[in-house]
Amino acid sequence: MAAYQKVRKESKVMTFFKDSFYHFINKITEVEISHSASDFRTLRRNVVETIKELPERCRFSKGIFAWVGYNTYLMPYVVDKRASGESKWSFGQLLSYAMDGIIAFSTKPLTISVVLGIIMFLFSILLFIYILIRQFVFLSIVHSFIILTAIILFVSGIQLFSVGILGQYLAKTYTEAKHRPIYIIKDYIDRED
Repeated sequence: MAAYQKVRKESKVMTFFKDSFYHFINKITEVEISHSASDFRTLRRNVVETIKELPERCRFSKGIFAWVGYNTYLMPYVVDKRASGESKWSFGQLLSYAMDGIIAFSTKPLTISVVLGIIMFLFSILLFIYILIRQFVFLSIVHSFIILTAIILFVSGIQLFSVGILGQYLAKTYTEAKHRPIYIIKDYIDRED
């Protein structure tokens, strides 16, 4: 059972950033991380044991609760005003926690450099074709900054693509290093003869 705030008592800016984070992380991860659920939960013993078996050290708890795959009941609650003090979580700490969640549960950001590399490479090829057509078909002088731009895009595209491929190997290594189980046994069915 996970508690969630029925009405969030925070600024609109903070609400916007939190909503954006959950929308983004649910797009790039294989698990559905509940937008509302807090880390304050009551867990059955089998859920606790499953979570304890995960050997990883950098733990994004919201993602782990979703990843283990047990059914979760969301219980609403209303937040009272603090009796004293204020939250110790600064915006920077929340941003860092969000990055931990993205890194721990998705390798898709590593594909960005592959895609950007391919786009830049293809654009440079189109630019080279434009330069050749303009130079040899229309016998027009091509400005040197266009040629320089094409060369920079070509080289940068190859570099980004290569870094992206290395990133994919690193992602596979990272996934293996976490030693998460391939599957989790949710329940045993005893069958009597």
